[in-house]
Amino acid sequence: MDQDPVAKLDAFLLKEDELFSLFDRERAIKLARVVSTAALVMSLLGIVVMAFLKLSQRARSTNFFWLVFEVVVAASVLLGIGWWSAFHDDQFGAAIAVVGGMLTFTLGFQVAWEVNNGLDSVAVALFLLTALPIGLSGVLGEPKLMLATTVLVIVLTCVVCFIVPGNQRMSLNYRLIIAVVTIFVQAAIAGCISLAALFYIHTLQRASIIGEAYRQIRRLDTMKEDFIHNVNHELRTPFMTLSASTEMLYLTNDTLTPPERTRYLRLAYDATERMSTILTTVLNFQRTGVGVGTVVFAPVVVHDAVREALALAEMFAPMGSHPLRVDVAERLRIWGNVALLQEALTNLLTNAHKYSAPQSPIEIVAYQRKALGAARPHIELRVRDFGLGIPPKDAHLLFQRLSRLPRDIESNVPGSGLGLSHSKLNIEAMQGTIRFESTGRPGEGTVFIITLPTPPPEAPASPPPNTK
Repeated sequence: MDQDPVAKLDAFLLKEDELFSLFDRERAIKLARVVSTAALVMSLLGIVVMAFLKLSQRARSTNFFWLVFEVVVAASVLLGIGWWSAFHDDQFGAAIAVVGGMLTFTLGFQVAWEVNNGLDSVAVALFLLTALPIGLSGVLGEPKLMLATTVLVIVLTCVVCFIVPGNQRMSLNYRLIIAVVTIFVQAAIAGCISLAALFYIHTLQRASIIGEAYRQIRRLDTMKEDFIHNVNHELRTPFMTLSASTEMLYLTNDTLTPPERTRYLRLAYDATERMSTILTTVLNFQRTGVGVGTVVFAPVVVHDAVREALALAEMFAPMGSHPLRVDVAERLRIWGNVALLQEALTNLLTNAHKYSAPQSPIEIVAYQRKALGAARPHIELRVRDFGLGIPPKDAHLLFQRLSRLPRDIESNVPGSGLGLSHSKLNIEAMQGTIRFESTGRPGEGTVFIITLPTPPPEAPASPPPNTK
C-alpha cells in the first residue's frame, strides 16, 4: 500500500529558514533566466544591426560608433555568462554576470555619449538608466550584492561626471548638481528596493509558517486515522474470539465436556488479556514522553535488566520458540532507570518475536566502549533478530508515534504503533540514543542499538532496590 503523500512530505520537511531560502533561490534563478535571456537577445540584435549598418556603409566610422559597439559586445559577453549560469542553477554567478552586463551597457553607453557630446540633457537622462543595475541586483541577488552594486554605481557616477574628458567644458557647479541628483535618485531606488525586499521576505516567511502548520495538521489527522485503523484492526480479532467463546459456553454449556469447556474459557481469557493490553496501550498514548528531570538516575545492572525484560516479554510472546543468544557481562552497569530500560528492552524483544519466523534466533549483546574525547565510557546494547527486516523506504516511520509499516498493517501481526516510539522516549530520557540497522532483506533481520552512559565516578557501587 502506498504511503500518504503528506507523510512523505513530512518525512523530509525542511526547516522554516531552509524552506524560505530554497523558495527564494528558485525565484531568483527563474527571474535571472528571463532577464538574461531578454537582455542577451536584445544585445545580440544590437550587434547584428550595428554590423549591418557598418557593412552597408550606412554608418560612419566615428569614435562614438566604435565605443558603443565595444560596449554592446562586452555587455553581451557578460549577459551570456549570466544566461549560462542561470540555466545551470548558479544563482550567485547569474546575478553577478547579469548585473555586470547591465552596468557595462548603461555606464559604457553613457561614457561614449559624454565623450562625444558632453554632459547634455541626453546624458542627464542616461544617468537614470544607472538605477537599472541596482534594481536587478536587489531582485536577483542578496542584500550584500545590492549594497556593493549601489556603492560601485555611485563611485562610477562621480567618475563619469568629473573625469570624463567631454565634461570638462561644463562648469563644476553644473556637474556637481548632476552628480548629487543622480546619486540621490540611485540611493532612493536602492532604499525602496530594500524596503520591498524586507516586506517580501516577511510575507514569504509568514506563508511558509502557515504552510508548515497546515502540513502538521494534515500529518496529525493522518496519524489519528492510522491509529483508529490500527486499534480497530487489533480489537476486532479478540472481540470476535471473546464473543464466539462466550456464546458457545452459554448455548452448549450442558453438553460440553470439561476439556472443551476449559478450551473455550482459555480462548475467552486470552481474548480479554489481549484487549486489556490494547486498552493499556491506548491509555499510554496520552504520555508524550518522559522528561530528563523526572527520571530518577541510579546504577542499573544491564544483565539483570535483560533478564527481567525477557521475563516480561514471555508474558506477551512465547520466547521459547526462538533460540536466545545472550552475551551480557554481569559487571556492566549503566547510569539510568531500570524501569525505563526494561520497558524499552521488552518492546524490542516482543517485536523480535512477532516479526521473526519460529526457531530463528534472537541475539542480545552488550559491551562497554569509550568514544574519543568522551568523559566516561558508555554501554552499547544490541538486540538483533533474523526476521523480515525494515525496508529502507519505510525506515522514517519506525520511531514515529502511531505509525506502523504498511506491510505490517496489512498483516495479522498485532501492534499499535507506539512501542518503538515509547522505547525511544525512554532511552533519550536516560540521556542515551537508539538506532537500528537493517538491509530490508527477509532473513537478515534488524539490529537495534542502544547506547547509554555508564555511572559517574561518584555514583554508588550498587543500585538501590526497586529503583523506579
